[in-house]
Amino acid sequence: METICPPFKGATINNITQKYSNEHRANDFVSMYGKFLVAPAKCIVQNIRAGTDWNDPNEIMLGWGIMLRDYKNPKIGYGHWHCCPVFPVKLNQIVEQGQIVAMMGNSGFCMSNGNLVPIELRNNPPYYGTHDHFSMSIDNNLVDPSDYIDWNIPINYSMIDAIKEIAMNMANLIKGRQTSSN
Repeated sequence: METICPPFKGATINNITQKYSNEHRANDFVSMYGKFLVAPAKCIVQNIRAGTDWNDPNEIMLGWGIMLRDYKNPKIGYGHWHCCPVFPVKLNQIVEQGQIVAMMGNSGFCMSNGNLVPIELRNNPPYYGTHDHFSMSIDNNLVDPSDYIDWNIPINYSMIDAIKEIAMNMANLIKGRQTSSN
């Protein structure tokens, strides 16, 4: 089986704050809010749970994330969860290893120092609860992604392309809010 790249540029094993276990079937990686998250391999975007209202407490608690299916081996899936609500990719898009697919956030069920982070603390610095819940499955069985990560794979992406896509998605999000409130 091929190795995968880390979930974001500069990630190391030291960024893992909660390891894979029977009770927590993913790796939690910590970094800064808005950190670009990447495709671990060449993948197809299988599912996106995006937001429509960045300030709606109910939506924030549901959480936002992206599911990817390995292009070469469709039995392998990857997920980034607790993301920001906009994504620089589209459903069914083919993405290359290291391509930006999401931004780290703090949506969903986020804990900090063993406590659930209140919604009112999430949208303001220091953005408590920010992390990436990075999962991997083989034949629909969750496995420890850190067993497959090659920490030396370089992550190179086009920042300009990612920013353009994010700006377009933000504009659509704002446009959608204006349409729904009229």
